Amino acid sequence: MAAVAAGKEVINFTTLNFLRFTALATGLGYGVYRQGALTRQVAKEKAAAEDRHHRELVEEGKIAYQAMLDRQTAEKAAKQGVVTDINSYKFNTEQYINFMVAEMEKEAAAEKAAKSKKK
Repeated sequence: MAAVAAGKEVINFTTLNFLRFTALATGLGYGVYRQGALTRQVAKEKAAAEDRHHRELVEEGKIAYQAMLDRQTAEKAAKQGVVTDINSYKFNTEQYINFMVAEMEKEAAAEKAAKSKKK
């Protein structure tokens, strides 16, 4: 197994075995390091995906809540004959602003009454 050049040993078996086991240990060490690096990368990607999914759910919830509020406001406005669609030719800015101010005043009065009721 050892290299022989013209009848002389170039490398003895001890050196050859040392090199073999050093290469084996180096390969094992690199394998452990690489596996750890890949595991960390996958964990980071999974955390980023979960975070992105959470943000998407929050954004969808905000949109749904705003749509619900807009629908309620539109229903109240329709009862009073106020057009809330800005693109409609029947839209009246002054009437819409007066309606919204009146709604905010009603909400403020209701909150004030609720606070005074608690005390």
